[in-house]
Amino acid sequence: MRKFTVSLVLFCLCALLGNAQTIHWLTFIDTTDENVGLPDINGRKVLYSRFINVVNAALAEKGIQSDVQDYYGYWVSPENCKRAIESLRCQPNDIVVFYYIGHGGRPVTDDDDKYPFPQMWMAQDDERKMIPLDWVHSTLKGKGARLTVSIGMCCNVDQRLTIKRAPTFSVSYGNVYLDEVQLRSIQNMFLNYQGDLILSSASPGEKSYGGMTPMGSMDLFTAVLVANFEEAAAEGNLSWNPLFNKIKRKVNIETQGDQTPMYISNIVIASRPNSQVQPKNQPNETGINLSDARETGGLLMRFFDFLVDAGQSLDDRIAVAEKLKGLFANDAQIKVVGQDRETVVDKENIDSFLMRLTTSRILLKVYPTLYKYTGEHITILEVQEYYKKD
Repeated sequence: MRKFTVSLVLFCLCALLGNAQTIHWLTFIDTTDENVGLPDINGRKVLYSRFINVVNAALAEKGIQSDVQDYYGYWVSPENCKRAIESLRCQPNDIVVFYYIGHGGRPVTDDDDKYPFPQMWMAQDDERKMIPLDWVHSTLKGKGARLTVSIGMCCNVDQRLTIKRAPTFSVSYGNVYLDEVQLRSIQNMFLNYQGDLILSSASPGEKSYGGMTPMGSMDLFTAVLVANFEEAAAEGNLSWNPLFNKIKRKVNIETQGDQTPMYISNIVIASRPNSQVQPKNQPNETGINLSDARETGGLLMRFFDFLVDAGQSLDDRIAVAEKLKGLFANDAQIKVVGQDRETVVDKENIDSFLMRLTTSRILLKVYPTLYKYTGEHITILEVQEYYKKD
């Protein structure tokens, strides 16, 4: 594919090179498999819209940067997983979360205690290339972050995923609003704990099931995780071990004992809570390659982080918006989509969109979900928006 690189020099946050506290997400979701591709496509959408993006929006208020490495479709491979895990760099106060959705299995052995966690196929069928979940976790732990979580949503027996029941929960078609209780609960869970957790969605010898929900077909574990995360956040009692104990029980009940998630947690309350607001970063200069969707999405998100940051001066936010506007066609159309990532709740031109971001005092996070471009300019951009509820 021919690459188009924007000649205009744009701003990019210093967090890319500096020591700002960051939450790193590494997600590998097999959306190409002919048997589970469609459920996993929807599972990825739900995981991001109702968990990952929500957490990032809540932490953004505290100045925490988000590094989202989203591997799906043909980006999922053992080689890319190994490269992403080994090349990750983080600071001692960072957070690292790995999440895999796809096929898995484990060695044929009678010793479940020795090999309790699955190996991940990573969208291919060469058994020799499978990635062990415990290798991922131990390698990520070695990076020295304050909090490390590794989750493998896959079968723990060498069999294919099948479809079964799943819990139901309502879908929101509008923008997402987080009230004070939800914000503080999520911030407490991710900022005031330390340690590590490794989880398999199924115990040795078990399959991981999926099924139909009002939001479409998806894996049972992720559906239960999202539903219980939302419930606990709304109640203001989010914490790691109680949340995953409840998820474990719910999955076991839903499958009538056929699937029981297993995890080992070493997460404890941090000896030095980290709830203070982190220092803000000024922008640096870089370019954007529009043909690289993963790179462009991540950079646009960082630009939007700066624009909605009420801690920055209005003059600086307007200056960045003016620079960023050069990336868009004059008649570029901006579509704001709801939490289902399908319903369009608003349409704007690029000038109105950027001005609204720079002057808002309740926007927490703006996520680019899709864009189209001609030459060196974006012509259509779809975004999701997360707000702080007044």
